[in-house]
Amino acid sequence: MELKIRIKQAVPLAILYEADNHKIKGKTRLQKLSFLAQKRIEEEEGDISLYEFIGHNHGPFSKEVLEDLEMYERRGLVKIERVPTFSGNHRVDYSLTSDGVDVFEDLLEANDTAERIAEVASGVIREYNGLSIRGLMDHVYDAYPQFKQNSVHY
Repeated sequence: MELKIRIKQAVPLAILYEADNHKIKGKTRLQKLSFLAQKRIEEEEGDISLYEFIGHNHGPFSKEVLEDLEMYERRGLVKIERVPTFSGNHRVDYSLTSDGVDVFEDLLEANDTAERIAEVASGVIREYNGLSIRGLMDHVYDAYPQFKQNSVHY
């Protein structure tokens, strides 16, 4: 499958690739992990074109991340699943398909920057994916207080 992936589009794929079972539970969690990975990449790489995150109801949010994930779903690389919660709402879970794993591994072999993004994503997953969603959001707000401004939590 021929798919042109821009460097910034590798960020959510890398997060999914590095997560346990290639799966992230919840849209908010995926957004925050992608944001944290991107911030580390920006600090290390400097002038690199990445996603624009804005302050939103639950902290940093990028519409482009969601649009890219939906594009990956249409191409069979990512599975997006609505899962009912105990409260009667739904959580959106994301997982990398076997085709998605193959495409990302091909990208890793072909691109040093993608390999670095995967290393950063691995560290972010290791440090933050085990936190509760509230703990993850608190960390993001503490580290990047400018994203509290539109939050429904503060």
